[in-house]
Formats: sequence, C-alpha cells, structure tokens
Amino acid sequence: MTKVSTSGFAESLALVSERAASAVISQGRLRSSSARKALSRRLSVEPGVGESFIADPVFEAARVWRRSENTLDDLAGGFLEEELVTALDEAPTKRWPRRASETSQHVAPYHHQVLAWQAARDGKSYMVTSGTGSGKTECFMVPMLDDLLKQSGGRKANGIQAIVLYPLNALIESQKERLGEWMAPFAGRLSYALYNRHMKQELPRHQWPGGAQVPDRKRLREDPASVLVTNTTMLEYLLMRAQDQPILEKSQGTLKWIVLDEAHSYVGAQAAEMALLLRRVRQAFGVKPEDVRIAATSATIGEGEETRETLRKFVADLGGISCDQVEIIEGEEDQPVLPPAASETGNSLEDIPETQGQLWSKLAVLPQVQSARQRMREGGLTLSEAARIFGLDPANAENRKRATRLLEAAAQAVDPESGLQLAPWRLHVFHRAQPGYWACIDAECTHQDPELSAEGSDWPFGQIWMEERETCDCGAPVFEVAGCGECGTPWLKASRFFQGPHEYL
Repeated sequence: MTKVSTSGFAESLALVSERAASAVISQGRLRSSSARKALSRRLSVEPGVGESFIADPVFEAARVWRRSENTLDDLAGGFLEEELVTALDEAPTKRWPRRASETSQHVAPYHHQVLAWQAARDGKSYMVTSGTGSGKTECFMVPMLDDLLKQSGGRKANGIQAIVLYPLNALIESQKERLGEWMAPFAGRLSYALYNRHMKQELPRHQWPGGAQVPDRKRLREDPASVLVTNTTMLEYLLMRAQDQPILEKSQGTLKWIVLDEAHSYVGAQAAEMALLLRRVRQAFGVKPEDVRIAATSATIGEGEETRETLRKFVADLGGISCDQVEIIEGEEDQPVLPPAASETGNSLEDIPETQGQLWSKLAVLPQVQSARQRMREGGLTLSEAARIFGLDPANAENRKRATRLLEAAAQAVDPESGLQLAPWRLHVFHRAQPGYWACIDAECTHQDPELSAEGSDWPFGQIWMEERETCDCGAPVFEVAGCGECGTPWLKASRFFQGPHEYL
C-alpha cells in the first residue's frame, strides 16, 4: 500500500516568508541590529498570521476533466495525420505519448479536445470554454497543424496560413517551446514566426534558432511563415507598414486559420475592435469569411443555453459568418460519486489512515470533508476557513498543520470504483508589499518590541509599525522611518507647519 504523502507546501511557504523578510529588511539598510531582529521575527511568521508577507493560503478545487476513450494512437492515420502523432510522441520535452504505458497512464486527449478537433475537421469555427489546466491550447494547435499538413500534401507550404493571436507577449513566449518541438519534424514544409517587438530585423546565420522557426523579419518578408504567432498591435502594424507588404503579397488567398487565445479578454468595445481588425485582415490576405476558420479559447464564462448562444454570436461576428457555422465546446468534468454524509456522531477527523487505500472509506463520508470540498469548488477556501470547518482553532499553529494534513489526505483519497480523487486542489499564494516602516518618536515608548527595548539596544526610537498611523499606542507621534543612504543611520521623516501668514516649512 502506498503511504499518504505530504505536499511540502508548508515548509516551502515558511522558507519563502523567511527569505522575503530578510530581503526587505536588507533593502531598508537600517543600521540597527535590534530593529532588524524585531522586523525579522515579525515578518517571518507563518503565512496568514499577523504581519507575515504571505497571506493565508487559498485552496481551490483542481478540476478533473473527462477524457476521450481513444488515445492518439487510435486516432492516428485516419482522424489525425500519422506524422503529426509521431511528432507529438517524439517531442523531447513537450511529449504527448501516443499510447499509455507504465510511466504515462493519462495520455488520452480530453473529450472537449476531440470535439474541437472534430469541429475543425468539419470545417466549422469554434470556441472552447474550459477551466485552467484543461488543455485548451491543444484544442487549436493540434487540428491546425494537422490541417496544414494535409493541405501541404508533402510539399512546402507558401504564405501565411494561420494567425495565432495572444493578448500578451508573455503568452506568446510560453508557446515557443511547444511550437518549436512539434513543428521541428516538418521544417522545410511548415514554419512559424513569433512576430512581436522582440523579433530582430536581421540575425546573422550563426544566431538562427533553427528548426521550423523563422529567425528574423527579413526572412519573414522573403518567405512568410506558415503560422504567424503575434498580438493585435503587431498585426495592425503588419497591415499598415510598407516594409511588411511583401508578407501580404506572398500570402494572398493562403490564410485558413485565425486563432484567438484567451478570447474572454476581448469584451465590449474591444470585441467590436477585434471584429473590425479581423475583417481588415481577411481583406488584406484576399480571403472570404467562409475561407477562414476561427478557433477561440476562453476560461469558463458560464453555463446554460443563453450563454452558449451569446458565445456563438461572438465568434460568428468575429469571423463574419453565420451562427450555424460555429460550435461552442465546453469542458466536461469527471467527478466521483460521494457516499451519503455520515452523522457527526461516531465520525472523527482524529485518525488519518497511513495508507492511501484506506483514505476514501475514512474521509469520503465525513460531512466536514464534504463541506471543505464543496467550498473549494465554489471559489476557494483559506487554510483558516478549512481549520474552522474541521472544528479546529486556526490561531493555533498545530491546528493549522492538522488542517493542512487533512486537505492533503483528501486530495490523495481515491474512489476505488472510478479511480477519481476525492478532493484534488491547487494552491494560491499571495505576497504583499511592504510600503515602508513607521516608528514612535518616544525612545522610552512603553509598547516596544522586546528586541527594541532590551539592554544594549541600538534603536533610538520607540515601537516600529508596519502601517502608517499618526500616534503610537503609547500616545506619542509616529513618523516614517528612513535611513542614511551611505551609513544606514535611522532617522524619522517629519514636517513642521506654523500658523503665521508667511511662516511655513
């Protein structure tokens, strides 16, 4: 039996808190060992407690998405091009195994991915709306590459055939490795370009990235990439700049795909502007709306037929096509069937089984665990809230550890019938900023930290405060702490105002 393991996040967060506190204190450059000791103790406390830099951790349910019954190997040679499946299977780091093995069990595509591929195969435009970690990128990248390979017929593709639009350059960079590995086997037939402000005008040959990537703007204009990955600003420049006209001239009638990742970021006026931009793109490339497939991805927006119809019209307006040419595809979640909650009497959270095989029978019936699971699914659950649900006082450090242990155990509990986890989760951690320090002006302050008032202390003022305030708890004024830029000697910043007509400072 596999033993229950710990996530290790508590130790990691404690280390982050300690290092963050040390870095901020060092940046302040205050020449006072007493002040540094006091600040270090106060800022390095457990996340979510007191003045810690790390807020109370938030646990959110990690959705398990329904998978297809077929692996890539099942789809190869018919539904998908054999050489594409081979390329995915042989990718060095972004590998997608074509069949299950001892080291790769969950390799079948998600159900919504296959639905997107089918919509593309049927020549329809589509939007995939699903949660984080549900493989939305593959919903357009796999069918797009498959289509371009089919169209090429083994020959070199000419002109831009697909435009992939991301709202941020960071998202463009995040796809660089995946595109590079998946398209490398087809270099010479297909190519891609990351067309953003970082793309150089011309690179010497020894700096070319190799593979299927177009290295610079000079080569892009000479031989346009099959797939242009860009953002709306650069796409606007491409349509207007005279030096980029060769790209359009060599891409007349070739455009087949327009992909919008993170489509939910285009709302209101931005959506209207995008629709107008895509109309201009189609005109510049010499293609009709029905010639170009729109593929969009979005985070989960809502449910119900009304929402689906709104999204269908959104995609149709972007593509200049009718609504019956658009499919809306939603990710489907797999959930275990929970047993009826047991009564509180006789059911305890005191003893967590040591092996994973016993976790489901012990935890799945507990109303406290079911309640915590539901809260995580509804938007998030802080560690303190989890402790309270489990009947523990979150102010106690041991109780917080106990609550963490219970959440870790719930994530590892597996339904023996379906093989699904009871309560898988992802962790969100928020780090606050420290705008400065403030200190009481009274060196004899009665509310000082012990490090500041200890015998031999080198701190010349009273209590240190983390937030701006006018007076200390002792009643003395409070001013912002500053330090000499050269020697670090601490001093307080203050201004004095006079009532006379010309007397002010």
